[in-house]
Amino acid sequence: ALCDRVGIIDYGELIALGSPKELMKKHDAKNLEEVFMKITGRRIMEGV
Repeated sequence: ALCDRVGIIDYGELIALGSPKELMKKHDAKNLEEVFMKITGRRIMEGV
């Protein structure tokens, strides 16, 4: 694993925090990009 914990920040606010597995399970997602999309309703910008 690349990391033990992941934080997702949206417009300067921490909106999710946990291990990648915890976040994917909690949001019924296959990967962290899906977690981000389900929480924010937006796609991750390419190249950021």
